[in-house]
Amino acid sequence: KVRDEVYARDKGRCSFVSPGDRKCGSKWDLQIDHIVPFARGGDNSPSNLRLLCGKHNRLEAERAYGKEHMEKHTKQYVKEQMEQYYDSENLVRRREMRSMRSRDLGDQKGKQVEELLCPCDIEGKHSTGTHRFI
Repeated sequence: KVRDEVYARDKGRCSFVSPGDRKCGSKWDLQIDHIVPFARGGDNSPSNLRLLCGKHNRLEAERAYGKEHMEKHTKQYVKEQMEQYYDSENLVRRREMRSMRSRDLGDQKGKQVEELLCPCDIEGKHSTGTHRFI
């Protein structure tokens, strides 16, 4: 509900404004950003939230926490996601699905298999048709 309110208020666009008063306005890779970071006492009220594109959200995080901290955090996050994706249970499942697909299950089943295997599923960000991991 709060997310919808922020999205409507910011008109579904990145609300970042540069020092030269240029507004980004991107509609791609939008993320909810805390103006006062949650870790620094900011709340989840709509007045403390804004839409930012991924690039500007990372920029604001670097401003708040420092570039070195964010690089370390990002590398650790990616490492954890890749470990989760490549764990042994998931490898077995991918091999089974590859085997099923090789038996010509058709387009609809193929799409289901792709969705099962996409590492973006971990984050719930799967964009059907953009990833192929089989």
